[in-house]
Amino acid sequence: MVDGDASAIARRGIPVGFSSIRVGNSTFFRAVIWKKVRGEWEAVELEPPPGYTEAIAADVNSRGQAVGWAFNPGEIVNGDVVRSAVVWQPVRGQAHTVVVLETPEGFQSTATGINELGDVVGRANRTEVNDTGTGTFELSDIVVWRRVPRHHGLHHRRHPGSIRTPVVLPSTPGLPRNTVGAINLFGHVVATAAGLVNGTQTTRPVFWKRRLWKRGGPTYENPVVLPVPEGFSDASVTDINLFGKVVGSAFAREGGALRSASAVLWARRRSGWTDEVLDSPEGATFVFGTRLNDFRSVVGNNLSPAAGSSGALFLKRRCKWHK
Repeated sequence: MVDGDASAIARRGIPVGFSSIRVGNSTFFRAVIWKKVRGEWEAVELEPPPGYTEAIAADVNSRGQAVGWAFNPGEIVNGDVVRSAVVWQPVRGQAHTVVVLETPEGFQSTATGINELGDVVGRANRTEVNDTGTGTFELSDIVVWRRVPRHHGLHHRRHPGSIRTPVVLPSTPGLPRNTVGAINLFGHVVATAAGLVNGTQTTRPVFWKRRLWKRGGPTYENPVVLPVPEGFSDASVTDINLFGKVVGSAFAREGGALRSASAVLWARRRSGWTDEVLDSPEGATFVFGTRLNDFRSVVGNNLSPAAGSSGALFLKRRCKWHK
């Protein structure tokens, strides 16, 4: 049996994702990009790099550059399958070429976002043993793989080696695990930071502003933790648009159990960051914001949909959710 799942879609309507093939009790994953051929959508497999057997695509830009990760199911360290961030480069008249992105020593990596210029964001993580030697914990950082500008003699679209050494972004104090990075055209990054605060698992939305180019390339300011809306205990982010608007979700917990979730839109003002909890459909308890375009239209998911509804949501600016 073959199943498919779309992860993202580019400005020009190029979707990417993965297909899964079930053989007996095993499931195999293949990265996929969909192309329109004579008016019909056709799934084209994105080959994993040499030495890898499976891959998943997570994002794509309008040039057809896709990012994701590759892995071998049997390669396991500390109970986790080892993953490597990859980028697929389109080549005129040929299939995509695939490049494994460099990862800080000792870490594995996944790529989760790419902007229109070809800058890639993802995370590098590893499992470490605690000081007492009785358990393990995960350490993960957000990483940006910067493109090489044209004046450096490389054209990113045609040259697969035009992604530089990864830039590890400054971490948020007390929140050592970072997940789900997204990057906009200006290179600004958002992600969700997590960790134990006073013994309670906590997640916070985080923003990194990229400084202008200097000698040696761009650098990033220290992370800014975005506000958690009133009445909620935690929040996470999933996307950032051209104008720096950020979408994600806020969570209300009671005794450690998740009681409700709402989609949230953050905006940066002169006085600081503001948050806006988006109206949920009537009767919906768990609503999550997932993607945001440059016109502030939001897509999301309702995990408790009414009978006959898929749970997929679309919110146009100044309008209510459309199912």
